[in-house]
Amino acid sequence: MARRVTTAAAKGFNKVIVREDHDLRGRKRGDVANIVCRAIREVSPAMECEVVLDEIEALRKAVSQMRKNEVIVCFYEKLKPVRQALEELSAQPVVALPPMPRAPIRRTTFVRPRKRLAPAMPPA
Repeated sequence: MARRVTTAAAKGFNKVIVREDHDLRGRKRGDVANIVCRAIREVSPAMECEVVLDEIEALRKAVSQMRKNEVIVCFYEKLKPVRQALEELSAQPVVALPPMPRAPIRRTTFVRPRKRLAPAMPPA
């Protein structure tokens, strides 16, 4: 699962700020966040990935660096401190996103065989 998450982050965002859960699950502080950044850079070497261990500090950093019309995606442990920080920062909720540009349609032609082939025999 962690591999899928880091791959999605590497392919879906322009920049990633990794914070760490309070429950370190027996690891040293910063270990998991650094593993995540390394995994993101494996998929996308040019990706800007930064570790800011504290959840609220990571959010503040993201907001301070954002440009007009950017959206921040925040994964959090507890909503109340995140909501409070967003209110302090006068953040505006996103109510709608512009449509994504559509990929060009690829057309595929299927050719139906004229004769029906006999099924293969299972190995003896």
